[in-house]
Amino acid sequence: MIWVTWRQFRTPALVMLAGCAAYALALCWLGYSTRHAYDTEILGCRLADGCRLTDQKRAFLSEFTPPVSAAQAVLILLPALIGAFWGAPLLGREFEAGTQRLAWTQSVTRRRWLAAKLLLPGLATVLLTAALSFLLTWAADRFDEVEGTRFTALSFASRDVVPVGYALFAFAAGTAAGLFLRRTLPAMAATLAVVAAVLFLWPSLVRPHLRPPVTESVAFDQNVRDHDANVSFGHDRPAFVAGYQVPGALMLSNVTYLRTSSGALVRPSTVQDCLAKPPAPMPGTDGAGTVDQCMTSKHLHFDVTMQPADRYWSFQWIELGAYTLLAALLATFTHHRIAQVRA
Repeated sequence: MIWVTWRQFRTPALVMLAGCAAYALALCWLGYSTRHAYDTEILGCRLADGCRLTDQKRAFLSEFTPPVSAAQAVLILLPALIGAFWGAPLLGREFEAGTQRLAWTQSVTRRRWLAAKLLLPGLATVLLTAALSFLLTWAADRFDEVEGTRFTALSFASRDVVPVGYALFAFAAGTAAGLFLRRTLPAMAATLAVVAAVLFLWPSLVRPHLRPPVTESVAFDQNVRDHDANVSFGHDRPAFVAGYQVPGALMLSNVTYLRTSSGALVRPSTVQDCLAKPPAPMPGTDGAGTVDQCMTSKHLHFDVTMQPADRYWSFQWIELGAYTLLAALLATFTHHRIAQVRA
């Protein structure tokens, strides 16, 4: 049975492996390129007098964001391709051609036949996805260090162990679709739709709530601008801070109100003296940021809700476990359903 499965699986496996080999070569180039640029531009800047490290980091990210984003997109697409081209035809083609009857009329039981069909493609799914995931993690290591966060939707979904869970789920979903629909093309389309919907909705609807979020109070000072934050004032409306980013964290509150030390909302009238006529520059400064200096003296703060950076690995393992469980449930459904299908 294993030999028969290999003969049926050989062509889609070799096609997928050829594409993945080209992708792996591109990742090797990306890894060496980012390391060379990091050593010359970032580390070199730290050792050079008068070099602005912030500008060098910005240039580094500008140069490598497009190739890293493309590499991430390919790896996130891989599970859907595995489900559609490995999982869906596995049973769908058999039922479409009626070749399952030949095996079922022999001494092989249906469930043993199914186990043999799943073993080789399932093992290939795990090994291939794990290899490419860890290769991308290595290739983007310097980029992730400069960017400062791995909790973004694309980064998290294409690093370390979670892509393996996605691939297992997609493969199991494709197999179940092939059994349920009994036609290859409809099963492939259904697999792509289901996997795309789950992977698209999960980061916004499920991932932020895998563990209770943390809320912290942040003092408003001149360093707030360094965290990509902007302060907005409306006509007699409460002031709010948008875009504040805690390094490495998964931010759940992109907009939050600015408050006084007593907890009251800050309105334009609260900081009118800072907005209407900025105060004189602080001694030793060129006058930049004097509005922020004035507002800092008023002891303002705002609250942010997040999943801290130190939860990255716990989220990786939780998500891997969740998708592996979904794959196991789909495989169990397929295992029980195969015995009830009419030949």
